[in-house]
Amino acid sequence: MSSIVVVDASVAVKRAVSEEHSYRAAAVLDLYERGMIVGLSNLKSEVTNALYQRTRRRHDPLGERDAEVGLERIMALGIDLFFPDALYPQAVAFAGDRGLCDTYDATYVVLAEVLGRICGAPTASC
Repeated sequence: MSSIVVVDASVAVKRAVSEEHSYRAAAVLDLYERGMIVGLSNLKSEVTNALYQRTRRRHDPLGERDAEVGLERIMALGIDLFFPDALYPQAVAFAGDRGLCDTYDATYVVLAEVLGRICGAPTASC
């Protein structure tokens, strides 16, 4: 079986544009370039919004062209998107069992568990 990594929007954005910990995101995604990179169905929408919000920042805004190039980088990764309706109840249980304050990250961890591999994000581990 090929290698699999589950990424969320924060990792994808760090790969798309240069910011703190970008080198870590690049290392993780480059490592899995020959494997399978997966995310939740809303990943590209979240990345698009995050890049757009960075163009609107007052302090150190991202240029519109840089946002476009960053989005192109993400689209070129060929991320397989999952529509995990069945995962949401599992994410609630996972978050509840661990006392998490929300289910957002839990959904990514449950997806990774279902796919058979747990992969830590560049700035935190599962």
